[in-house]
Amino acid sequence: MAPLPGELCGNCLKHIGKKHHPDNQRCALCLPEDGTLNRCRDCRMARYCSRSCQKQHWKTHKPICRLTVNNAQRAEVAGVSARKDALQAWVHKYHQDLALFGVNALGLQENRNRTETNVFMVYLDYVEPTSADASRKSKLSHSVRDAVCMPLEKVHQLYASRFAGGSATLERDLAPSPRVLRILVIDDGLPPPFDMFSSPVKVEENLRAIPYFPSWLAEFKRRVNV
Repeated sequence: MAPLPGELCGNCLKHIGKKHHPDNQRCALCLPEDGTLNRCRDCRMARYCSRSCQKQHWKTHKPICRLTVNNAQRAEVAGVSARKDALQAWVHKYHQDLALFGVNALGLQENRNRTETNVFMVYLDYVEPTSADASRKSKLSHSVRDAVCMPLEKVHQLYASRFAGGSATLERDLAPSPRVLRILVIDDGLPPPFDMFSSPVKVEENLRAIPYFPSWLAEFKRRVNV
């Protein structure tokens, strides 16, 4: 699975180059033109720009990596692998929309510092596949039921006990840096801990260039619930 726009190296926070900036300009954390991000071989989730960064980050990543691998095995035993994978695929497909409407939900155009105290929470309903879906290259697996801006403190109260390491691990999972928009996508029809997927996104410098939607939730649903 190719890196998403805005995905970061888990260690140094560098990202794919200028094509992912709204103004098409490079920043200090842009990788070289031929730079890339490669996945951890075991968990297939964490991204790194080099073997050196991966080694430096291993002590931090190890417990999360092991938990991710164990969860994948448990999901297979529980018979929910397909739906869990569909949740991850949905997040990958709509990553840019999650970032766009996360910025709108938190009002980051007016106050960038809200990334440090809030999480963009997206609640999904699962759409059962039909026989017609088998012939479609891109089928809809989920639809947005609701989305809210939630204080990080409340997210900790609701979900931290389900993460290995509690609040510290939850916060690290959601955002490796204060300049990262915290996003948590939830399919509450799945059993814990398979029902949520964190998808942090780097916040760009020029937030004024990002479209503003007064009715952002309605527009979000219009775009992704197709």
